[in-house]
Amino acid sequence: RKLEIFVVINNWLVVARMLFWNSWKHIELGHRFVVNCERFLVRRQSTSGNVFEVTSSSFEQSVLKSAVPVVLDCYAPWCQPCKQLTPLLSEAVASTKGRVVLALLDTDREAALTDSLQIKSLPTVFGVVGGRVADHFVGGQTKEFVAQFVARLAKASKASELDAPADASSAKRIMAKANQLLKSGDHKGANALIQAEYERLESEATSTKRRGLSKLFDEKQPEANEAAWLLEVKGRCALAAEDVDAAKAILITLRDSKRSAILDRDLDLKSAVANLDLAIQELTTKAQDENSDFEQELSNLRTLFATNDSLDKSAAIDEAMDLLVQVSDHPERKEQARTLILAFIDAIQATDPADATAARKRLANILFR
Repeated sequence: RKLEIFVVINNWLVVARMLFWNSWKHIELGHRFVVNCERFLVRRQSTSGNVFEVTSSSFEQSVLKSAVPVVLDCYAPWCQPCKQLTPLLSEAVASTKGRVVLALLDTDREAALTDSLQIKSLPTVFGVVGGRVADHFVGGQTKEFVAQFVARLAKASKASELDAPADASSAKRIMAKANQLLKSGDHKGANALIQAEYERLESEATSTKRRGLSKLFDEKQPEANEAAWLLEVKGRCALAAEDVDAAKAILITLRDSKRSAILDRDLDLKSAVANLDLAIQELTTKAQDENSDFEQELSNLRTLFATNDSLDKSAAIDEAMDLLVQVSDHPERKEQARTLILAFIDAIQATDPADATAARKRLANILFR
């Protein structure tokens, strides 16, 4: 009821602002005050912080990396349909009891983020699951429509916990959510969840030791088994990121002699670790083959540039630039390609200064775009 009163007051302030231009600043202050009151009331209607404001600085962590589905409500203080829609979204989200959260994005205040989201009309509402847009709609909607929209996202949240029983431990629930994120392609989000939970277990284990041994290495403790499983998921996150070195380091940690009894007691875990090892071997072989191909490409470019033909030298630089773009996601190869290009440019600086300058500009555009 209070929210409805503030909406009415705000409507009158909008009209007053149009009629009394000379007093615009005072009316604008009143308008902003009412808007803030509306936001406060919407947040108060939610339970346990399930409704929150989002900014460009908090968007990635709060929305893209959220462990639960997010309803992203894109609104503006002057948008009347937005004022009617937000309370409906808040009510529907509250009914999910934490399985879905509501993020409020003020498009006036966050213009750059609004542009990046390609928002053309208000209100615009996105349903974000695992860092990806799963559903969306534009414009005001009925209470029934909103309830169904949020219910679909709640089902996605529930599905992410199917692998974890209702009485599962915190670690098992985290692993269930991380596995869902991995399936959706969000290995960064999955890794962040696993890392935080592993550090929590590690901290607790450090404060309490049995027989002089950390609980994480005591096969009789459930925390030891959970920690090993967390490492296994973390290893798969590293594989998804094609970070062979990180995956190998995790495998070594899993096969530490102090953990042998833990693996022997859980054959599923032992099998999972073996499969992780095989996957690492496969990725290592693939990386070696790719490195061999890459080294051959660099060699071919050096040979092409070594000719006395200026056209061949230009072609070598062009092809090296293209190669740099292709390997931009591989820091080591990127640096090798960059170093080769700079050597080419230095080599033609004296004879073809104009071409050298143009090549430097192109290189800068590739590196800093």
